[in-house]
Amino acid sequence: MNILVTGSSGFLGTNLLNYLKSKSDISVLTYNKENNLNELENLCLNSDVVFHFAAVLRPENTQDYYDINVRLTSIIIEILEKKTTPTKFVFSSSIQVNLNNEYGKSKLLEEKIIMSSSKKITYIICRFPNLFGKYAVPNTTNVISTFCYNTSHNLPVTINDGNKYLNIAFVDDILIDIIGKLECESLASSIIDFNNSYMVKLIDLLYTIIGFADDQKKIGILNEKLENSLYETYLYYKKSGKY
Repeated sequence: MNILVTGSSGFLGTNLLNYLKSKSDISVLTYNKENNLNELENLCLNSDVVFHFAAVLRPENTQDYYDINVRLTSIIIEILEKKTTPTKFVFSSSIQVNLNNEYGKSKLLEEKIIMSSSKKITYIICRFPNLFGKYAVPNTTNVISTFCYNTSHNLPVTINDGNKYLNIAFVDDILIDIIGKLECESLASSIIDFNNSYMVKLIDLLYTIIGFADDQKKIGILNEKLENSLYETYLYYKKSGKY
């Protein structure tokens, strides 16, 4: 089985590749910004499963959400429609489709493009919450990697509203969930809103991670399973070098 991962060098793509390397019955193909559209067509046509994770995040010009992200999704769907064999297609959408911002609007538009495709494409649209885990870049777009890295390297951490709630999920749990659905023989096209996420206050999140920095593995502020996942993430960034 050939599996294509777009955006394979990003946070989500890197975690997926790390998960898939234990699978002996698959061949993993990758597509990143270094590749061109001619390569993309060949990769898509030779793939049984496509994980479409490539996207720009927080660009200077929000029009890039449409000119880059929406356009790329449209191109991939058009290519997959040319195939004579069926394709399983996993798309990284967001819970922000329910918000009135350009990122959410663009993701919703991409969802509509995917849902209008033919039955040759069986899709799983993943409305991800805020994911955390290994391989994110601290002090960019991922708040938990920033908390973990900065507290473990004696760097300052700033939050504007500690009482703000964040919907978070451990990336490993999410990927296991997706792979399980893909392996189901009765797989049907669907939109997934994940139920293995947690609503947490930013201040509780920060205090928990600060506790890890003080060598306290069990803090007791948050759900135990969540704290274990956060601690695993914290240890990764503690061992990480300079970004």
